[in-house]
Amino acid sequence: MKGKAKECLSKGQKDKALKILRRKKAIDKRLETTDSHLENIQTMIDQIQTTKEQQQIVSAMASGNKALKELHTVLNPEYVERVMEEVTEGVENQQEIDALISRTIFNSADEEELEAELEALTSVNLPAVPKTEIDLPNVPVAENEPAKTSSVEREPVLA
Repeated sequence: MKGKAKECLSKGQKDKALKILRRKKAIDKRLETTDSHLENIQTMIDQIQTTKEQQQIVSAMASGNKALKELHTVLNPEYVERVMEEVTEGVENQQEIDALISRTIFNSADEEELEAELEALTSVNLPAVPKTEIDLPNVPVAENEPAKTSSVEREPVLA
């Protein structure tokens, strides 16, 4: 539009150039007002969306609170304490049963007798084993088969 106003001025049409500039100014002002209104509308839309999200959050929290209250009617601290005491008693009973089952069935006299026998066995002096080489003969594997000798040299066995 400025270009048209300049053109009109160059032709000597000052009044027409002024009209064009006034019209341009009115259009710019109307455009500014419209942008401002659109911006306000967008702000309102954002606020509505935020409020809807907050409403959903509060609704979810209310539902969760209601569910917790219902669960707490069934699951209260006294009930939990009673259950935990019962569990503790059960574990203690099981430990006692385990101890009874794993206890030896011999009486202490039998136990002392076994200890003495073990001591007697360990105190017996056995003769020393000679450390001389013994040459062992070949032993047949079956009655009909002759003894096999290997091509590997035999090592003498210490007795």
